Amino acid sequence: MSADLINGLFEAVGGVLILNHCRALYRDKALAGVSVFSTAVFTSWGFWNLYYYPSLGQWWSFAGGVAIVIANALWLGMMLYYIGAMYRVRFAWRLWRRVPGLGVIGALRYPVDWSVGDGDPIEDADSEISEMRA
Repeated sequence: MSADLINGLFEAVGGVLILNHCRALYRDKALAGVSVFSTAVFTSWGFWNLYYYPSLGQWWSFAGGVAIVIANALWLGMMLYYIGAMYRVRFAWRLWRRVPGLGVIGALRYPVDWSVGDGDPIEDADSEISEMRA
């Protein structure tokens, strides 16, 4: 077995194991105890490897690298999606508690303008709710 083949197998197995993270995140629908930044760094390293391995003629490593980049990119995308979903749910909960007669469905459908305020959607929600009451 060549070193390239062994490295490619490690990368391919790593891609499969990262898909387990995706499965767990999909099941839980919540992100806890994982750094998005660290995952983004390792994803970018994987993209670098897609350039680097062919320049060395390491095609097995390249193939394994494709698997790990796809899995990492999927996991990173899911992380960002569920972080956004968490903010939407927290916003809807605050809105539902503070605006009488809105109802849960109304709170979930309330359009959020993320471009206003200081960037914290929860604090911005309080100011938007105050404006609605006025």
